[in-house]
Amino acid sequence: MKNIILSKFMGIGGLALATSISAIFCTALLFISFRKKIGPFGMKNIAISFIKVLCASLVMGVIARLLYDILLKNIGANLALIAAIIIGAVVYFVMIYFMKIDEVDSMIEAVKGKLKKASM
Repeated sequence: MKNIILSKFMGIGGLALATSISAIFCTALLFISFRKKIGPFGMKNIAISFIKVLCASLVMGVIARLLYDILLKNIGANLALIAAIIIGAVVYFVMIYFMKIDEVDSMIEAVKGKLKKASM
């Protein structure tokens, strides 16, 4: 129902927004139900990681947008977009590396282990 309402006001963007809102709501309900069935499962750590990733994403988005606007005046639109995406991704990965997110640290250790095995 909300898809129809938002699509009238926002077009196809309204459909995407309504679907995202619905997915967030369903995920929250599933977390609540899951927690009732098995008990606490480290929600505090998950929330902390989520907030760190959210902050890194916001900073990356702002930097990519500002960089795109600056580069758009000096170079073509396609090249400005590609450069903004690449630099935004680098900023994001550097930020999450230095924020010491447990999942990212374990992923980096796994990659290092694979590289050591491959070089032997």
